[in-house]
Amino acid sequence: MAGSSKHALPEHWTELSAAREHRKQCAERVEELKTACITKCRKPKVTDCSECYAKVLDTMRARYCDARGREWFSQRSAFLEELDVMFTDGKKHKLDLKAIEDHIESEKEAWYRWVLRTYPAFLLASDRGVDAELLRSMLDDPDTSRDQLIQRVWDSIGKSDEWSGDVDTVVNLLTAGTEESYELKKTYIKLLFKDRKTYEILPNALKYLDQYEHSGSMPPEEIVNRIVQDQRAAMTSQPQRDKHLARLADLHRARTAMEQTRQKAKSQGAQAVQTPTVAEELYNLPPCEVCGGVVPHEEVLSCTLCQLVTQIGGRKKLTVYCSTGCYEKGHGEHVDKEHDCEARDNCVQNFDEEEVEDDGTQTVICDACIDDRESAIYCSVRCAKQNLPHHNEMKHDVKTGPDEIDSLVSPLAGDGEHPQQPPAPRPSKTFTIDFDVPSQPEVDENFDALRDTHAQFLDNIFPSDPDSDCNDFTSSPMTGFPTPPSSHSHSIQSLHAKPQFNLDSAESLLTSFRGMLLHFPCIVLKPDDTVSSLAASRPFVLLAILAAASGSRTLQGHSLYDEEFRKVLGLKFVAGGERSIELLQGMLIYCAWYPFHLRPKNKQAFQYVRMAGDLARDMELDQELPELNGGFGSELTSEQLDKVRTYLSWFYAVSNFMTAWKKMEVMVPFTAWTAICCDIMQRCAEVDGDFALSYLVRLASYTNAAKDAIHESTAPSEQQSQFVLFGLEAQSQQLRRCMLPHIARSVPVKLSDMFFNIYLNGGPLLRLGQPKHKPPGYIAPSIQKLKLGVADIRALFDFIANLGQSAFAAFTCNDWTKFILSIILAVRLSFPLTELAGWDDAWARTELRFDEFMGHMCDGADLTTVNTRVDAFSAGRVVLRVVKEKYDRRVALHTKAAAAAAAAAAEMATSSTGIQGCPMFDHSMEPYIAAWDTGFDTDAAMPPAVRRPEDAQPVFHDLWATMTMGWADGMPGDIE
Repeated sequence: MAGSSKHALPEHWTELSAAREHRKQCAERVEELKTACITKCRKPKVTDCSECYAKVLDTMRARYCDARGREWFSQRSAFLEELDVMFTDGKKHKLDLKAIEDHIESEKEAWYRWVLRTYPAFLLASDRGVDAELLRSMLDDPDTSRDQLIQRVWDSIGKSDEWSGDVDTVVNLLTAGTEESYELKKTYIKLLFKDRKTYEILPNALKYLDQYEHSGSMPPEEIVNRIVQDQRAAMTSQPQRDKHLARLADLHRARTAMEQTRQKAKSQGAQAVQTPTVAEELYNLPPCEVCGGVVPHEEVLSCTLCQLVTQIGGRKKLTVYCSTGCYEKGHGEHVDKEHDCEARDNCVQNFDEEEVEDDGTQTVICDACIDDRESAIYCSVRCAKQNLPHHNEMKHDVKTGPDEIDSLVSPLAGDGEHPQQPPAPRPSKTFTIDFDVPSQPEVDENFDALRDTHAQFLDNIFPSDPDSDCNDFTSSPMTGFPTPPSSHSHSIQSLHAKPQFNLDSAESLLTSFRGMLLHFPCIVLKPDDTVSSLAASRPFVLLAILAAASGSRTLQGHSLYDEEFRKVLGLKFVAGGERSIELLQGMLIYCAWYPFHLRPKNKQAFQYVRMAGDLARDMELDQELPELNGGFGSELTSEQLDKVRTYLSWFYAVSNFMTAWKKMEVMVPFTAWTAICCDIMQRCAEVDGDFALSYLVRLASYTNAAKDAIHESTAPSEQQSQFVLFGLEAQSQQLRRCMLPHIARSVPVKLSDMFFNIYLNGGPLLRLGQPKHKPPGYIAPSIQKLKLGVADIRALFDFIANLGQSAFAAFTCNDWTKFILSIILAVRLSFPLTELAGWDDAWARTELRFDEFMGHMCDGADLTTVNTRVDAFSAGRVVLRVVKEKYDRRVALHTKAAAAAAAAAAEMATSSTGIQGCPMFDHSMEPYIAAWDTGFDTDAAMPPAVRRPEDAQPVFHDLWATMTMGWADGMPGDIE
């Protein structure tokens, strides 16, 4: 497949040839073993002979697991590992050959579907009226068999009667080593470039046929690549061509209208010369404009411009004055009021800071307005050149070029008196408002605030009374998120400063971000994209990338990019009112990798998420694209695909808040349009990230739907709510079967899939407290489900433990949320539950091995002033050490109390009288006294609880508390 691309038809001749040869060798070897078994072992069936049957299975296993050369399964390592295990079980008679064969056929069907998705040219080749959208929908329908799918493809591309012979011919030529021979090239030309019936060259194929014939070693798939690339280029440039054609049509219409206007003006001018008339208003003079007195006919003082419009038959009232005094008193005000420059606020005099030359300042009037018996004057030719095009388009419906202005206006010159021009504005006095803008709070370089706030919060997760569970979270006396102090401020004049960035550092950050992008594939980064190219094409996206990637680097570099991002965002979004895809993409990137660990008390990230929601809704991304016109089968341009990708990224980013917070005004529902966008993303995928984004969005929608069914169900019964969960589980299994294997194994998709399973089984425990009034559809936790959840959590811990520290640098806020909620659920399962009296917490601790996992995650050097890392993993390690310390102490206290309770029960069982007197003088109660210590650590005592009304909402001041206790908007709610 040399030279092929993902958009072209792949050449699988080598795979087909290898498959035929290996299949033939395998069949011959199996027949030899069967014959030998009958001859030597005297067994009628090879399955009756364990030794020969094992050899047969080893031969079949080697056909797949030890195959040489490239075949359809060569890159599917997970399938080969499963197949290896199945053959091993087959030799032990745990599986029969039918089960192994069914698994192979199922995997082959998945591979076939993957080929059709990856190479859409197969489906685009239809010219027989077959619905391509129907074919695409069949790819995602697991009930459609492979034979049905193949038949549909044959119906689409056309099945020739000689197709089997043609394939044999090509394969034989390749096998014979004649790949570059004239016969092979002639066969390709016959099959690809000529009509099968008339043998004439296909339409539009001559260009590509010439390229193939005159090339020495160009493979046919390279030609197909060029065809597909030309087709995509044509589709991409089509909107631009349509725009140019529309512009050309506008120019033709404008020219025609202009010629008609000029012809009309000439005709009216000729009639005026032939039959001069005087308007009646010139004889019936109105009263004086100033005093209202009678104007004598002997000496009329009038406004010449009003007189001109009246003379040509316009609707302007004649303005006259009875004396020189009235003229001098009122004419200037009249001119300012009635004959001001037509440009109004856009007049060039309003923007001239210095006195201009007299050249080009003569007052002019629009000729087209005179033709319409109206007046529109401009203070100068220069002002007319800037404003007349807009005037002509709005008033006369004519588009005008700047070079045509001189011919469309006339100067107000002659023997008569001219209207007084507006006086040039004098240089105005200026002043500045130099106020302060609150700056960002200092970053938590050593994570002291992070450690202290989590230590306080975790004291409430691990209550002091061993008999209570982890359900009492609502008594936290913690304070709320502080507003950034106004004492730390900077002048607003610094907002327009442009800092200098280091190019080498930026290139290094861009390289790091490429590895992070799969966790949140909201944009496409091409291999040839550099800092310089992105700075020219997508500067705000580049700034967001540098701010996100620098969160795990030095504080100085991060602060520089972070401050610049916030400044530019304010200027573009608030001051400039910009609404663009690039701006939304930059905001999403910044929010996805927001450095919570550096500012644990700051809640601006949630404000940015709301801003992103407003921006997406303003651009109507949550509605069907009007360009599609209701049809989703056609190919999309890069700009349209970018809109779909950005909308899905916004949905996935917000889904993080759906799962962790109950109240958040950014909720995005999963609609039919969202599902269509997921399908479009898979069908028109440009990179692997597009497939991953589609999977992440669907898994997030399943998790959010499970959250609604468990915690906010409106179903009439618990059984109905359970049915919803069963349906979601079935959908996730169907999605899992359709996933591309290498994308399904990626960290973000695997993590989302595992967390969905955890939420299905353990979601009822992620509820703070018990509802006062249980709804009919309330789902209570069950021991059977929680045991499944324990296994799922253990699997997730094993998966995370094997990632390595470098993988955590790419974790987004969504990934950290899944990790944090899983830890909280593990803590709850490790201790007795008041909801389930029969819950075996000792068994859960043994299965979870939570202490081992925490020990592994906390293993590493302590932060010092010499070796300080500011990445999220180091911050997480600080928090996890606090969790581990509290967990170990809580387990020790619980174990000691349980042992004391068991000893007391045994003593009571053997005693005939039982315990008499005050229990505080009974030594059997001593182990409980230590358990009543609410501080766990006398050096970090909790502040006293603050009394507040029963309906008051608790507030918190750290990331962990926010993500587990409430939503960060001043109105905390329950984790649902």
